[in-house]
Amino acid sequence: MNTHITSPIGPIALPWSLNEFRLAIAVGALVLIAMLLGMIHGPISQSAHFHDFADARSWFGVPHAGDVLSNLGFAVMGIVGLRALAHSTMSAAARMGATTFFGGLLLTCVGSAFYHWAPADSGLAVDRFAMTVAFAGLLGWLASEHVSSRAGIALLGALMLAGPGSVALWATTGDLGAYVVVQFGGMVLTLTLAYMGKPMRKAALGVLGLYVAAKVFEGLDHQVLDFTGHWVSGHSLKHIAAALAAWPLIAMVRHGAAK
Repeated sequence: MNTHITSPIGPIALPWSLNEFRLAIAVGALVLIAMLLGMIHGPISQSAHFHDFADARSWFGVPHAGDVLSNLGFAVMGIVGLRALAHSTMSAAARMGATTFFGGLLLTCVGSAFYHWAPADSGLAVDRFAMTVAFAGLLGWLASEHVSSRAGIALLGALMLAGPGSVALWATTGDLGAYVVVQFGGMVLTLTLAYMGKPMRKAALGVLGLYVAAKVFEGLDHQVLDFTGHWVSGHSLKHIAAALAAWPLIAMVRHGAAK
């Protein structure tokens, strides 16, 4: 439904719906804030100790086994999600976003395992690229369900350019600013889109909750390893929590297919 405004000559129909207008404002505000922060803060550099993970143990010839093998959860969720989509009746735009999201999980499994096998910036670029694909798919899917099909396709396309572009910018200049904006701005957009409609709200909030838990585990990498008696590290648990973040979406798709 188009948005109407009142004028001296009567109501005028705008080409965008109210939620499309709200989404455009939200995206524009995030871009503006990112530009302002970039001018105020300047380039954001990656920590010199970023690759120093707590658990460096090998297992059956697999280096950094905990952090490598814990990525299998992404593959499991990606495959289960794609299989669930086969029985879904969602719109073409929503299916495009969902397929990109679950496909992005498969890429994340490969990219993150590749990176953790021998942690270095080159592998990290592959890992981050894969994660931006999953982010783009999630937001495109959510926008398709809560705003409109054209909004979902537009947001998916924009983020498929912005996400990998932010990784390329970091890889060539060392400035993490754009990637940070895509990652945390994506979380803000997820929350915003969740409250623009109801179909995916609970699932989207579940995703956010588990993703926040994953970030907490990531920040407590060494502490968790010590707390668990060197059984598992925080970063390994981060992978498991981040993979489980897909489950609310899979459950939603399955429930819809069962109706």
